[in-house]
Formats: sequence, structure tokens, C-alpha cells
Amino acid sequence: MTLAAVDPESRYWREDDLAALGPAGRAMVRCESTMLGRVTVGPVWAALRFLWCEARAIRNGDGDVAWAWLKALPGVAAVLVWTTWACGMSVPAYLALFVLPGTALMLIRSFAEHRALPEVERRTASVENAPVLGLLYLNNNLHAAHHLMPSLPWYRLPRFHGQCRAGLKDGGAIFYNGYAEVFRRFLLRPHDRLVHPFQTPAS
Repeated sequence: MTLAAVDPESRYWREDDLAALGPAGRAMVRCESTMLGRVTVGPVWAALRFLWCEARAIRNGDGDVAWAWLKALPGVAAVLVWTTWACGMSVPAYLALFVLPGTALMLIRSFAEHRALPEVERRTASVENAPVLGLLYLNNNLHAAHHLMPSLPWYRLPRFHGQCRAGLKDGGAIFYNGYAEVFRRFLLRPHDRLVHPFQTPAS
């Protein structure tokens, strides 16, 4: 989908929202548009944005969000009690050693999957030859095939991807040869522009 403020995995911005971030926020966003920034700054930025948006929703009277937090907090408390008392790990250590690296792994998957391009067939990418991360992502790295058949169980995606690969390639779908290629191409170079090219400020 890629639409800013609609697609939860989109890293595109509406022009007015990007301007409202201020210089520091825009610098953070520009940094996160590279793979190096995505895995270093990205986890902190994603967590802060999420918490800020959730707090704003609750402050504006969104009862569904408030109720979701009320249901989630006991689970969060249980995890923190277990890590601190049973495992002897401090909260900062848990965040630094588990939460932030786990978020970075999640952000690697979504980094190159979508691009806002005029041709619909070229908007979705697949990262092939990723046996370890592919298993971790439940084969969602084969994203073009996932879009064709979103209800297909994860363990059937590789075979389906192989069956439709030629058609996807002929249609202009983007393919990467493993996440090493994604890192090599975009380590210090932005994956795409920051402002969504087709989305108007009012949409």
C-alpha cells in the first residue's frame, strides 16, 4: 500500500507531516532511510514514534487504544518481573540486548519490500536466497508472492513463489539476491525518497 499514516510499515511521509517534524526529526528520518540507519537508529525511532502515537490517541479519547494498553500491561509487567527477578537482568540490559535487536531484525524485513512506483507490478519486492532470515520471517521475504496469495500458509510460499516467479519477473517485480545484496546496495544510500510521490497532504 505504502501510503503514509495508512500502511503501518510505510516509511514514506506526507510533505506537511515531514515538515512538521522539525530539523532533528527530519535528520532522524533521513538517517533511517538507509539500511545502516534502519538497524541502528530505526529501533529507537520506531519505539518512540509508536509510544508517542499511542499516547496521543489515548489523550484524544481513543477508548480502543486505551483498552488495548490495559489488556497488554499485565503481560508487559510479567515479562519485566521474569527478566529482572528470575533472570537477574536489568531493564536497560533487556531493552539493549533483546528488544532493540529484535526490532532491528523486524525492520530489516520491511526495508525493501515496498516502493511507491507508477507501475503496480513493480511496487513489491522479493528477497530470495535467505534461508535463515526467510525462516525467521516465515517466508514473508518472498513478498511479491505473498501479495498474490496473502492467505497462503507461510510454509507453502516458497513453492508458490517458484511457480509464479517468471510471471512476476516479466511484470517488472523487484528481486534481491539475499539480504546481503540489500545491505550492499542501501547500507549508506536511501532506499527511496522520503515524501510519498502520489499522496496528497489531505489524503
